[in-house]
Amino acid sequence: MLKISDFKSVLRHIVKNNRHLQQTGKKKNTIAIESAPGIGKTSAVIQLAEELNLNHAKVNLAQCEQTGDLLGFPIREFEYIDGEELRWINEVEIRNQKNELRLTGLTRTSYCQPSWVPRDNRGTILLLDDYNRAAPHIISATMELLDRQEFIGWTLPEDTHIVLSMNPDTGDHYVTPMDNAQKTRYIKLEMKFDIQEWAHWAELEGVDSRCINFLLLNPELIKGDVNARIATDFFNSISSLPEFNTEEAFYLIQNLGSGSVGQEFTQMFIMFINNRLDKLPHPDKIMEAEKGEAAISLIESATGKAKTRDYKQNIASLLSVRISNYAQRMVEEKKFVQKQHIPRLQEIILSEVFTHDINFNFIKTLNANNKFNGIIANAKIAKMVMR
Repeated sequence: MLKISDFKSVLRHIVKNNRHLQQTGKKKNTIAIESAPGIGKTSAVIQLAEELNLNHAKVNLAQCEQTGDLLGFPIREFEYIDGEELRWINEVEIRNQKNELRLTGLTRTSYCQPSWVPRDNRGTILLLDDYNRAAPHIISATMELLDRQEFIGWTLPEDTHIVLSMNPDTGDHYVTPMDNAQKTRYIKLEMKFDIQEWAHWAELEGVDSRCINFLLLNPELIKGDVNARIATDFFNSISSLPEFNTEEAFYLIQNLGSGSVGQEFTQMFIMFINNRLDKLPHPDKIMEAEKGEAAISLIESATGKAKTRDYKQNIASLLSVRISNYAQRMVEEKKFVQKQHIPRLQEIILSEVFTHDINFNFIKTLNANNKFNGIIANAKIAKMVMR
């Protein structure tokens, strides 16, 4: 099963490969991505479209009642003589003609191009969302679209790449069974939830810092009916509370949690608050502290001294993830200052406030972004990596 980043890599290849297939006159591949709800399928497709400078069009098939909602409605066309050629014109276009046409008397029925089909020259990723939650006649109506990227009377623009999002047919979701003729029109990939990728996304989206910490410490709570989407909705519903450990906050958390993420998740969240883990230092306090000693002190106050019996390995691992994600968020928002922030990251690494394995993963994660290449330019850090 693929993480979101793996799926995006595969889809990036498919876009490139589809362009090659199109140039050689072969039909393009359609990709289906299957996972439980709330994993981030739709967001991943839209993000990749933006990264590749492509349009993205989303059609929710579960909301389509008639084939016309998806593929366009019938329209009459009339044959006419244009010089020495025979052409066709539809009933809307004919009303806009200023000159009288030489009609032959022949008519036919075609279909209007639906509004979701892009009109500009930029390529497009077309997401047919909730594909296997659609009615059987809607799924059947898409077969030619998936196979040839065309329907009666119109064709998708060049450089269009179709992606289907699906839920697994495990009995936990209301889905429409499909036969082999339908299944052979796409390549199916399976996606799984990954806490590290969710934490990175949540940092960029500004999800409440306290809540990010909670889920990093308790990723096993994302299971069954509790998916990342409903957990994020719960976190957003309490994010305006300045303090979680008041009587009013507990009342709201208990009731909002019970109505969304369930009792187990809610009780674990309350235990998290009672253990004062919602008071862990925010990464901006660490990264923006005036002096390195102050930044290190904030980490040590939460984790204890490395290599000691009381050292909190799970908290140290959490803070390393939060700091690296925060630094990458600063890059995304163009607030990252190499002269200021690279030395701070180096100070954290060299202080060995994190154990070697956490430090190694911390460096590896940062080094994946070329904005942080200056970190391992430090000879001591390079040596640590080579240990």
